[in-house]
Amino acid sequence: MSFIETIKANGLEVLSAVVLANFIAQVTKTVLYSCCKKKIIWSMLLNTGGMPSSHTSSMIALSTSIGLISGFESIHFAIALTLSAVVMYDSAGVRRSAGQQAMTLNHILKELPHDHTLNGVNLKEDLGHSPKEVFAGALLGVLVSVLIHNALL
Repeated sequence: MSFIETIKANGLEVLSAVVLANFIAQVTKTVLYSCCKKKIIWSMLLNTGGMPSSHTSSMIALSTSIGLISGFESIHFAIALTLSAVVMYDSAGVRRSAGQQAMTLNHILKELPHDHTLNGVNLKEDLGHSPKEVFAGALLGVLVSVLIHNALL
């Protein structure tokens, strides 16, 4: 068995695509956010939310790699794509709504008297993604998977 066949047989192609897509998304997010703030914000490398969605890029990279290896009609691809859809829905729906609620609560908390027990509480607002951020993450995931797959042919 050749080195390339070993990588594909052991799932390393899939894992490589997932890790690389996530890494590229987090670095891109950090660069874009830092450009907006005009200073490097290293914490964005580990943050959720922002452009592009690293959750989506990772999951779509997983699904695409499985499809390219096992076939897009395989049960493995169907399972991966279903999980990807759940993550994407959660990212753009539930987590985004939670972030919007946190923003509203933070605004209310700022209006409390200074001696209130909740004074100083600040909820994380950047939790989810806009549909554009999810779409960009999906494109990134497909691109990374296809490039890795073609590089290993």
